[in-house]
Amino acid sequence: MSEDFSVLIPAHGSCEFLEQALESICMSSLLPDRVVIVDDGVTDLAMTAILNFSSRLVLHIEPNRGSGLVDALNTGIEVINTSFIARLDADDVVTQDRFALQVSAMLVDPDIAVLGGQVQYINSDGRFLGKSEYFTGTLNNLNQFESKCLIAHPSAMIRRRALLEVGGYRSICRKGRTDIAEDFDLWLRISKVGKVCNLNDTILFYRQHPEQLSSKHTPEQLFSTRYVSLINQASSADPLFEPRKLRLNRHKFDFLIDAYSSLSPFVSRKERVTLVLEGFLISIGMPSGIFARLIRKIIRVTANS
Repeated sequence: MSEDFSVLIPAHGSCEFLEQALESICMSSLLPDRVVIVDDGVTDLAMTAILNFSSRLVLHIEPNRGSGLVDALNTGIEVINTSFIARLDADDVVTQDRFALQVSAMLVDPDIAVLGGQVQYINSDGRFLGKSEYFTGTLNNLNQFESKCLIAHPSAMIRRRALLEVGGYRSICRKGRTDIAEDFDLWLRISKVGKVCNLNDTILFYRQHPEQLSSKHTPEQLFSTRYVSLINQASSADPLFEPRKLRLNRHKFDFLIDAYSSLSPFVSRKERVTLVLEGFLISIGMPSGIFARLIRKIIRVTANS
């Protein structure tokens, strides 16, 4: 079995930290066959910085054939033909042995479809903020796996065959041009065709900054994770179930009505009400404050009742 792998990086805007990401790949103990960068609207200055690495890495720059993260990832998958695909975001940094550790483990166990690992959180300046405590080993049968994202997306190496088998990424929840919980949705679907695992090793420096999507869209993340969990529950009950794609809009309740109605009768009324309460905070544009905390307390009580 071959150890060939590519690194897939979607890129948008000024890509302030992308040079650091590419430099870390250059320093890896196992170099990728290709680094595929999907251009989702990078600036001319960022493109110049990317091309400076063309003498050190085998670069492939592909224009996004759509708009947003899911389209960018699926565009990259279409042009990659290696056995494994290592995900990386444009603002993160890989450890020297990340790729060697992941490829070695996936060659030993051909049933592993996705392999992540522990991450070291850093800020915009590269200062250490803490370390993850993700579950290690096989995650498929953990109770938390069905309701919580247990893998850091940019740390994941994915077996291309399994990725194609489940149809790649899906855009389920969107805020503007931002796809949300697309990774959690993929882990749930790909767990049906292979093992989803984490290494105990730290393999990524995961940058936390104000412009990070998870920092800007916390209520949307909570709602989308719950919704994705429920649509996969509904899909297990009925293989022909078609998930409703939701656009998460402020001052509109349409997506809440769509989510509630589309999940019936496969999902209980209590779970659908809990989902709507979570989404209500998005509609009123209130992610924090006393009222938001009150709503979240009601959500917890409703979920546990």
